[in-house]
Amino acid sequence: MGRVYEDNFSVYGVRKMWKAMQRAGWNIGRDQTARLMKQAGIQGRRRGRTP
Repeated sequence: MGRVYEDNFSVYGVRKMWKAMQRAGWNIGRDQTARLMKQAGIQGRRRGRTP
C-alpha cells in the first residue's frame, strides 16, 4: 500500500487509493482501504480552503 501511495506523489485519498489498488491487482474494498490507510498513518492531501 505504501508503494502505491508513494508512486502517486503521496496525494491520494481513500477513493483514488482504492482505485489504484484495484489497478495494481489488490482485491480489497473501499472501507478496508480506509482502515489500512489509517493504520499506516497515510492521509490524502487536502485541497482548497482550510476549514
